[in-house]
Amino acid sequence: MPKVKVNDRTVEVPPGTSAMDAIFHAGYDVPLFCAERHLSPTGSCRMCLVKAGAPRKGPDGEWIKDESGEVKIFWFPKLMASCTLAVSEGMVIDTLSDEVRHAQSGMVELTLANHPLDCPTCDKGGACDLQDRAYEYGLDAKFYTDPSGEPVYTRYAFTKRHVDKHHPLSEFIILDRERCIHCKRCVRYFEEIPGDQVLDFIERAVHTFIGTADEGLPSNFSGNITDICPVGALLDRVARFRGRNWEFEQTPSVSTDDASGQFIWIDARSGRIERIRARENPELNDIWISDAARFGHEWADMDRVTQPLVRKGGSLEPATWEEALAAMRQGLEGVERKRVGLVLPGDATIEEGLAASELAKQLESGFLDFEGRTAVPASNFPAVPFASVLEADYLLVVGDPTEELPIAHVWIHKRLRGVPMPPRFNHGTPIADLSIREHTPP
Repeated sequence: MPKVKVNDRTVEVPPGTSAMDAIFHAGYDVPLFCAERHLSPTGSCRMCLVKAGAPRKGPDGEWIKDESGEVKIFWFPKLMASCTLAVSEGMVIDTLSDEVRHAQSGMVELTLANHPLDCPTCDKGGACDLQDRAYEYGLDAKFYTDPSGEPVYTRYAFTKRHVDKHHPLSEFIILDRERCIHCKRCVRYFEEIPGDQVLDFIERAVHTFIGTADEGLPSNFSGNITDICPVGALLDRVARFRGRNWEFEQTPSVSTDDASGQFIWIDARSGRIERIRARENPELNDIWISDAARFGHEWADMDRVTQPLVRKGGSLEPATWEEALAAMRQGLEGVERKRVGLVLPGDATIEEGLAASELAKQLESGFLDFEGRTAVPASNFPAVPFASVLEADYLLVVGDPTEELPIAHVWIHKRLRGVPMPPRFNHGTPIADLSIREHTPP
């Protein structure tokens, strides 16, 4: 594997690794906006500029050396976007010099030139990549000062552009075009993950905006763009204005909306589910979930039983826990415990299952079953992870996976595009996987 030197650390990474992933693998940081796990790297935002160079071999096949006898590094004439730069043997990457920091702070300045400063009213506040990058890599006093020697935080003294705000793309997604920084994550996502030609750039230069030619977003995976948007341009209308990011209690969980068990984060506030987000699982759903899993949580607060009900006179009436327990004892009176079994609905929660299992132990029967079981096994083949789809020689698709098992559709589309399983680094899934190409036909 190629050896790459990042500042003062040397690491070994697989061939074809991007310089960006080599930097993160070495434990250093580089700012980014357009790069995203499981999407093609395009170098659109130019935030990840680094100084890079590599040795060369002479006609004799040996490394060219300098006057001191050390292997000579031939630096690229300009700073390079690390997300689209592939590493090579002996490459040297510099992320700490003033030249690099100056370029990165300049890109932050340009990104903020027309960006509205409405962070206090933006749902992305506290979880915004632009906020973090502006704090970490924004203008430095040693680069820009006014004649009096005071630091300058912007050199653009003009009215910022004003374009369409709060533009509904669908009943679930709203777009704030003033906040959009044209990273193209959402456009690439629709093209590369579900395979839908939905969004694209419209107009040119300062008039460029993200839009769709159709009404709404005809996809069962539209909500994922709210997760990957680095700013507050794309927001979940279901969870909008429900709370600040630091106010949510985040709980890892699994979706019960279909049979795949997609990994999710449940964001709750004051005991109420306010938002569902995708949770990464490379062998199941990557970092994507279906719209049913994301927006279907509204049912949790509809016709929900919040207190015990006891049947009185043929109808269920609200009761206290003491009355409910007394009714249960009366109903079980005279019945041998070992003859009592419990059956739960197929969509029962983990908490309900735990309570039922404890009750089954007390009843001494130990019988506990769930609805939804089939009379015979659905298949005689052993269960395999979704990731095995990428290695299959043939695929037989029965039915419509986009509706019945949405995550299966994502893996099938990935297989048709020839995307391999990504390697794992110290930082997990590669952020700029060069094996993924933009506009790859399925």
